[in-house]
Amino acid sequence: MLISKIQLLLVAGITCINLGLNYRSAPNPQPKLKGNFTTKGRQQLVWLIPPKIDSTQINCTGGCAVILKFTNPKIPVVKIEGAIGGTLYNLGDLNNDGKEEIGILHEWFNGCWNAFDVYTFKHGFWEMAVPPISTHCNQWEANLKPIVKDPAKKGFVKITYSAFENNDIVFKTKSVAVK
Repeated sequence: MLISKIQLLLVAGITCINLGLNYRSAPNPQPKLKGNFTTKGRQQLVWLIPPKIDSTQINCTGGCAVILKFTNPKIPVVKIEGAIGGTLYNLGDLNNDGKEEIGILHEWFNGCWNAFDVYTFKHGFWEMAVPPISTHCNQWEANLKPIVKDPAKKGFVKITYSAFENNDIVFKTKSVAVK
């Protein structure tokens, strides 16, 4: 029996899934990310559907946006403009509402600067839990997580972001309220 890398990652409980440029849309694409995203104690699956890329591999057909789709058709999709792929993260329950938040590191055609978005499910809709976080690939190589709970302040998270200062890429951290 052949087991794919994706199946091994899912069995191992790894919650980071990278979907690259060569990934094409399908009615029910793999891989999926599992979590209690919309209802406390009820697991859902989410997957990323990338846009169609034209034959030149440098432009999107019909706009550059990815869609986060859920196995439960009653859960609204999330449309993320300005991305051609992404890496999904289960961030755990950042805002103490009993539901886990979804993180996505945007992918683009080139470059090391990418936004990291955090989504939370509130009152039947998806919203950004914090403003988009600016990250550079150096931050990821240094294994600096873009968002974690702030243990010193209830209802806050620590954001680690990348900035360009004095001709250098630096990492900064700040505490912000989470929705």
